[in-house]
Amino acid sequence: MDLLDKYYYDNKVVIDGTGHVMGRLAAKIARQLVLGQEVAVVNCQSIIIVGEKKKITGHYKSLFNKRCNTNPRRGPFHPRFCEEIFKRAVRGMLKYKKAKGGAAFKRLQTFELVPKEFENAELLKVYPALFECRADQNKPHITLFDLSVFLERPRQNFIVEALKKQDEALAEKRQKEWILDELWRKAESSERVLAEIAQISK
Repeated sequence: MDLLDKYYYDNKVVIDGTGHVMGRLAAKIARQLVLGQEVAVVNCQSIIIVGEKKKITGHYKSLFNKRCNTNPRRGPFHPRFCEEIFKRAVRGMLKYKKAKGGAAFKRLQTFELVPKEFENAELLKVYPALFECRADQNKPHITLFDLSVFLERPRQNFIVEALKKQDEALAEKRQKEWILDELWRKAESSERVLAEIAQISK
């Protein structure tokens, strides 16, 4: 479902970042934030950066070698977690140092995985930003989780285990939905049979 460019939502929009290209998704979200829309992005670990892994990791690794000569504790500081990397990408498309841009940036929330508060929420897809919708799908790419692992982020094992649990829960949910659909089909067919028997008996 992609309605970001057509409608304005009264409630917060929740976007599933799985399979989206980071730059394209960040541009779409930045536009909505400026318009006053509140946006939350979940599954940031599955957002894609298009390009060769060596070039991407080399660029981000070089950022961590830059420090203030007089006092390195002053920064600059760069994120290692997936949701922070994506949030920094959106921030780069906003004038966050000014009042309007700062207020827009505060309307953005980013999460790894799906938090409990958004488990039952409708997850939107931004189709122009999906990697599957690109004409050149054979281009090399990496996910933000792969990048964050390269940057030696903490809690790697926790995210891997949480992803496995999330995939298992999703598979179980889909299986339950399939069983319910089959039961409804059988119930509808039985109702038709009963109706036909009733007509014939008349």
